[in-house]
Amino acid sequence: MLSTIEKQSKELCGKLYTGEISKYLVGADKIPEYLTNFIEGMRRQSEDFRLSSVRQLRDASQNLVNVCQIIPLAIFSYLGRKFTALIHRGLDSEDKKFRKIKQDDDEQKEKHLKCFRPNLENPANKSATLELN
Repeated sequence: MLSTIEKQSKELCGKLYTGEISKYLVGADKIPEYLTNFIEGMRRQSEDFRLSSVRQLRDASQNLVNVCQIIPLAIFSYLGRKFTALIHRGLDSEDKKFRKIKQDDDEQKEKHLKCFRPNLENPANKSATLELN
């Protein structure tokens, strides 16, 4: 792009600076000195811009590499938390069922103990004792 601008500027200067004002054309390129300075400034700015863009691209690429290294860890951590929570919910449900059954069993045992009679301790009444428990 810069070379196209430079080429067109030189061609136009050759056309515009004719006759008496052609004395302002200097150097091997036969362009005015101010235009030479301007083109040099454009070259410098374009090179600075290119270097700055390359640096920014390098930094962005490094950041992308860092993020890409973190993504698998984040995914596995998320999956671990999610399925751990699912397992805990399932365990809590089963624990509630177990506690309910145990509570019912304890209440029934307490009821049987209240109904327990000394005569049932007799080995002959062992089957009746087992029925109560």
